[in-house]
Amino acid sequence: MQIEIEFAQDPDTPCPFDPYEERLVVFHRRYRGTHDFPTPEAARAWAKEEGWKVFPVYAYIHSGVVLRASEEGNPFSDPWDSGFFGLLLLNRKYWGRRPTLEQASALLEEYNRWMEGDCWSYTVRVGDREDSCGGFIGEDAVKEAAQEAARRLLEEALEEELERAWKEAA
Repeated sequence: MQIEIEFAQDPDTPCPFDPYEERLVVFHRRYRGTHDFPTPEAARAWAKEEGWKVFPVYAYIHSGVVLRASEEGNPFSDPWDSGFFGLLLLNRKYWGRRPTLEQASALLEEYNRWMEGDCWSYTVRVGDREDSCGGFIGEDAVKEAAQEAARRLLEEALEEELERAWKEAA
């Protein structure tokens, strides 16, 4: 058996921000959003009218970008390198009647890890069998997936070998 785990090269974003489920509406001067809202207030008004929950998003930008949702103002202690970034909109049809700050934070945390490059892929080989997959965020996720793939391939190889041995014995 051989297992290879490596950094994923140029992985897709884990949070495509499905326009029907969630939207990251960016209003930062250096980063452009893909929306038609002229102001954060206009985005808030639309979201309220359409039944979406709004979470303000702040960014710390210094040798990278870290995003945080906060309902109480800027959560970062550095006023020079942090500030308002945009809004995270969560559709109540998909996120429940009362989407929580914890849900918004979890979504942004996965996005942050992707931006930091904590992205992985694996390849598992058992004999002539191979399984590979990428797009995992975090080493725990890729290790778990590789372990499951190895178990499955080992079970398949074992079943095949037992079937071969049975046919030879019969």
